[in-house]
Amino acid sequence: MSQENIIEQDPASSGRKTTTNKKSSDRRIAASQANGKLSTGPKTGQGRQKCAEAAAAQIKHGMLAQTVILNGESKSEFTAILRGFIAHYNPISAPEYAVIYKMVVAYWRQLRTWSFQQTDFHLEMARQEPDLPLPLQAALAARALNGKTPSDGYESAYDRQFTRALKDFKFLKAQRDPASGIDSTPLSFTGSTWEQKDDH
Repeated sequence: MSQENIIEQDPASSGRKTTTNKKSSDRRIAASQANGKLSTGPKTGQGRQKCAEAAAAQIKHGMLAQTVILNGESKSEFTAILRGFIAHYNPISAPEYAVIYKMVVAYWRQLRTWSFQQTDFHLEMARQEPDLPLPLQAALAARALNGKTPSDGYESAYDRQFTRALKDFKFLKAQRDPASGIDSTPLSFTGSTWEQKDDH
């Protein structure tokens, strides 16, 4: 434990000052104890239930979806992905839910970027000679699009966001009570963010 030097006056030494060692102050000890007791999420069944109910209410009312999806995109697909991530990672605290939301949003935006890339390719292929073989049309379209679309940069950015959020979740999970396990549930997957005709 750290020690600090204090100056005391020795009454038997005609006013001379002497230096003695003293343990860390009570304030430092109290601060250390407080830091050791920082909350890492609800530990009781009741606390976890309240946290889960709050998250379920947010999903039900589409609070996150309203800030993420674009007009024409599928709210039901987004919600299904969100529920799948929550079922898989089983967050138990507000910070854990927050990083799960980051993961889902990054993943959704990456899906959107893939859709943009496909649309750009289709548009550019439509500009090619229709009699050319499709592989050649695609090659010419790729050459024409090279460096002209920011979608590749977006894809990398969203991938980094997802990776950082996953790292944050693993850190938060490590702070849990060791008795708290995580059940594995298969994740849902969608190939497009856009709403289908029968998706209402």
